[in-house]
Amino acid sequence: LYPDSRFYEDFSSANDYIKKSAQKTSVPLIDIDAYFSELVSSGIYERDELFSQDLVHLTPLGYQLLGERVSDIIFNDIEK
Repeated sequence: LYPDSRFYEDFSSANDYIKKSAQKTSVPLIDIDAYFSELVSSGIYERDELFSQDLVHLTPLGYQLLGERVSDIIFNDIEK
């Protein structure tokens, strides 16, 4: 999510809580927010390619990348 989204503070707080809870309970976490932030900051994608106009929901490409990221991590973990 991005600072100009009206939901930024709520989502940032929720993401922080989820990350801390996952660490405390040793539950694996796939940090999609960090993944998309890296894709945008590195110039691989523009944020409007990944997020719809509300800056909360993903575009079809965003959902595709989300699915690929999650499946890659799950399958890599299974192979270990």
